[in-house]
Amino acid sequence: MDRDEAEHRAALSLLHEARVDEALALFEGIAAREPVSRRTVRAMFEVARIHRTRGERDLALAGFRRIVDEHPADGQASRSLRILVGELRGIEGDDAALELLRALDTAHHATDLGDDVLTYEAEILRAHGQ
Repeated sequence: MDRDEAEHRAALSLLHEARVDEALALFEGIAAREPVSRRTVRAMFEVARIHRTRGERDLALAGFRRIVDEHPADGQASRSLRILVGELRGIEGDDAALELLRALDTAHHATDLGDDVLTYEAEILRAHGQ
């Protein structure tokens, strides 16, 4: 087991014990470490998720957006996109979500994430009868 994996497991245990600040510090360390490991993006996701749970919406959305922008091929990018779209639709409205999706479509059109982008865009347009 490598360092990132060990720290990731430790951070999950800390979360389970409601020791959120300690878990957050471990996840942030993993997320910042170079080179990127197989736990890097998962740690980034956990950091954003913790911020979201704490009500730190701007930090959370910035974290999810960073995952989508910097790691579009990672599975966490799809989860992050779903959260971003849901948050934008729920708070700022469908126009804000469509603006994000159209920007992402340009950047990630030829990726698996691009398929998710088009799916969410179609859902919103369909909800508006378009």
